[in-house]
Amino acid sequence: MDTKTCQNGRSYLSTPPPVIADVALEECMKAVHKRTDAYHIFAIPRLFTPKWQRAFHKVCDFNFSLPVGSSHWPSSMHEPLWIGISLPLINKSPWTLRRTPLLVELERDLREMLASCKGDGRDILRQLLRVPKRVQAVQKHVARGVLHLPGKRSIPYGKTNRRRRKSVVQTRRARA
Repeated sequence: MDTKTCQNGRSYLSTPPPVIADVALEECMKAVHKRTDAYHIFAIPRLFTPKWQRAFHKVCDFNFSLPVGSSHWPSSMHEPLWIGISLPLINKSPWTLRRTPLLVELERDLREMLASCKGDGRDILRQLLRVPKRVQAVQKHVARGVLHLPGKRSIPYGKTNRRRRKSVVQTRRARA
């Protein structure tokens, strides 16, 4: 498995061979839990996917595939390239950015852009990688707005203007 680290120690790129990707991704899950403040990026060609697909989706917060013949993945490779990104944990609820409405929206936009071949998705990926730092730097209620999460709704208590139903007492009718 080939793993490269940036000089600042905050980004890890893993490109395991598809044959041993299941084992490599299990080890990457441990690395993600050890280095919670780092970005982990996984790039694997779509070969032997039944072996490693579940682990891939488990470890990645955000994933997409580069189609064959795109500007970054030539047609001589014959299979799409799956790319997954595990984002750093944040110090506010929901603690992880996985499945937040903002990430779901960014993932959908990136997949549509790659499918239509209108661009390479560079701007969307840049926006994605800035999200954890933006969320860390603001207050909790602002962070919920950045992530497009609904605010906490208070449950009203006390008297309301609604009419209350009277309880119905059932009685047995005597049989004649």
